[in-house]
Amino acid sequence: MLKNISQSQSTTNIQQEEYLNSNYYLFNNIRVFATISVIIGHASNPLMRELTSFNKAEWWIGNLFVSFFLSGLPLFIILSGVLLFDKSEKPGFYIARFKRIFIPFLFWNIIYGFINNIFDYSKGLDNTLNLFTTNSYHFWFVYVILILYIFFPILSFFIKKNKNKTLLYATLFYLLLNICYIFYNQIYPSSILFNFLFHAIIYSYHIVVSVIAFKWILQKSFKAGTVLYLFGFLISLFGTYFILNMEGFENVTLHKSFNAHLLLKAFGAIIIIKYLTNILGETVNRHTSRVSKYCFGIYFIHVLVLNKTFIKSLPISYNFSHHFILIGLNSIICFSVSLFIIYLLSKLPFGKYLF
Repeated sequence: MLKNISQSQSTTNIQQEEYLNSNYYLFNNIRVFATISVIIGHASNPLMRELTSFNKAEWWIGNLFVSFFLSGLPLFIILSGVLLFDKSEKPGFYIARFKRIFIPFLFWNIIYGFINNIFDYSKGLDNTLNLFTTNSYHFWFVYVILILYIFFPILSFFIKKNKNKTLLYATLFYLLLNICYIFYNQIYPSSILFNFLFHAIIYSYHIVVSVIAFKWILQKSFKAGTVLYLFGFLISLFGTYFILNMEGFENVTLHKSFNAHLLLKAFGAIIIIKYLTNILGETVNRHTSRVSKYCFGIYFIHVLVLNKTFIKSLPISYNFSHHFILIGLNSIICFSVSLFIIYLLSKLPFGKYLF
């Protein structure tokens, strides 16, 4: 009996490896698109955050870009579920992930720390402790990923026990958390630790869906993917405006990446990218796969490139009239410069540990 179980597990593992290999280009293209989406979102945010009057053309341009490309973080989570969940039971998984994530995370924290004068001890110990809390606004996501890895054994237990019930109860719990956040987010504790934990818990649903339903999602038509993507985009675009119009001050609740409409939008993006991957051909897919290797490093450095290089020093600012072109230009420059720097770092001894 034990022999049969072992053979069954071996067959399942082989099938999983074949499945992952057959979708190699798809996963890499999703990762590249997710990275670009994050960069465009961060390049667009100043138009929404810095303008005092939201009913302006500039604000709408920012809202348009953010709403259209806001799917990067859900895509990263889904990829983690699809590519890593089954491997989490293998010996050495957590040590390997620690090396893969925490070492470059520590390196880039120190880099940002020097730039942000975190190590200025004259400002007290609290300032130095910011190295692992508020050093840069995009680092929170790394903590969430690390906490999610801790949740993998718990999620695996329920998924193995009963997939359908796990998906049903997880969906109900996920929707409940979304509703509570939308209508009662002001009562949530403001501590950083709670914020990390809340996001990890709510993103656990993305892991459950990716493990149970990813193959089913890939079977959907290009039309279905387009409908899902546009639905999520329009909810973000007009929903954010209506909330602001009612409350009279900035409220980006519908731009929170864990929202249900953005998860549906991420599903739509995956379906669309699947069809585009088939159209692009071997040569283009091979190049995007090479770029995909550096995406983790690009995520770490892109904020530094956006905020601390010549992009911010251009003679045209966010208050200029050509915002639409500026966001696209900033995003292209940021992605290209970030990719180039990470590529150079990869050539250094031990450079592979930096991204």
